[in-house]
Amino acid sequence: MNDLNLNSSLPIEAKNAGFFVSRGKGEHPDRVLSSHELIFVTKGVLSIIEGNRVFHVSEGESLILWPQRRHKAASSFGPDLRFYWLHFVLYEADGKEQLSIPQHIKVKRPDHLTSFFRRFLDDQEGNALTQVSANLLVMLMLSEVADSSHTETQEDESASVLASRVNTLIRTHYHERLNTSIIAKKLRRNPDYLGRIFKDIYGHTITDAINQYRLKQARKLLLESQQKVDEIAQSCGYGDTGYFRRLFKRSEGISPKRFKSLHAKLHVNTE
Repeated sequence: MNDLNLNSSLPIEAKNAGFFVSRGKGEHPDRVLSSHELIFVTKGVLSIIEGNRVFHVSEGESLILWPQRRHKAASSFGPDLRFYWLHFVLYEADGKEQLSIPQHIKVKRPDHLTSFFRRFLDDQEGNALTQVSANLLVMLMLSEVADSSHTETQEDESASVLASRVNTLIRTHYHERLNTSIIAKKLRRNPDYLGRIFKDIYGHTITDAINQYRLKQARKLLLESQQKVDEIAQSCGYGDTGYFRRLFKRSEGISPKRFKSLHAKLHVNTE
């Protein structure tokens, strides 16, 4: 059998990464780095100054800090602040195609970016992170950030806006009793019509969207909180914890408890 040999060199070198959890005190250090730093806030707001610019990085937003530029805190850490961070070095590339990566942007698919960070940290924690895989993961992260600057044009503007309002309601009321009829009543629309346009635009039903978002929040709590599985089910809108466990296992292939034990290996720092 012949091996497939690939040139794995990339114009990027990953360094180290971590997950910061605030204790409600302290502030970002005043420093100048020799590498780039990618920050992705998952909760709260990080206020930081780079040069003469002040950035307020909110939940779901990313920020890239540049090397050889002084950066420091614009305010103290809030009690609910949490963010991923990653250092990397860039080299000159010969290729013609380049990524255009905004320095500060709302990430379009935060769950995708989070999954890349988790993979990086899991492998880093388990001493399974090779330089090649680390570099590839950083490229995937940066590609995800770059893709967030691309806006999609919907053919039917009014249907798109209405479907977006459904998504907004799901994200703000997922912890409450929620279904298509309740959402339709809030938006004063016919449930069948609302369900049809939502599926036309997003490719899945409103019920699927509710469960997907609830399970996304549940995964986050399993990894980043000390709540018990039943408490997480309740806080994510599932009155029937048995139903939550069945849905979770169907989605992830393992139970919530097993998921937590397998994946909650983040390198957490509080300073």
